[in-house]
Amino acid sequence: DLGGLVVRWVDTPGMDDAVDDDDAVMIAAEMVRRADLVVHCVDAGEQERGIAGVGMDARLAEAISPTTPIVVVRTRADRGGDAGLEGIRTSSLDGSGLGDLVSGVRDVLVPPAVLGDRRPWRFWAD
Repeated sequence: DLGGLVVRWVDTPGMDDAVDDDDAVMIAAEMVRRADLVVHCVDAGEQERGIAGVGMDARLAEAISPTTPIVVVRTRADRGGDAGLEGIRTSSLDGSGLGDLVSGVRDVLVPPAVLGDRRPWRFWAD
């Protein structure tokens, strides 16, 4: 339950160029290929650059559809070190930013204008 929206989270292994396990890369790439939204988490202390302003393994970046939104999350924000960089800053240590994460993901999946519409929702299956 993500702020009233039921979502299915799939956590892929942390990936970088040092990961050479073909099975892990293949599974992670398939998950991001099928995703409606990619939540890309980066340690707040890292200063990588790349897709969406932060580093992402090229093998995963290639698997993401150009129409799939990416929400960048800076984890361990309590450690600092990333002032001015893109992303929702979160910390599991002090809980900061978790509400912003919930709102950010929910608002991408179901924009606020849609939530505010009082007409009945129509659902369909692929």
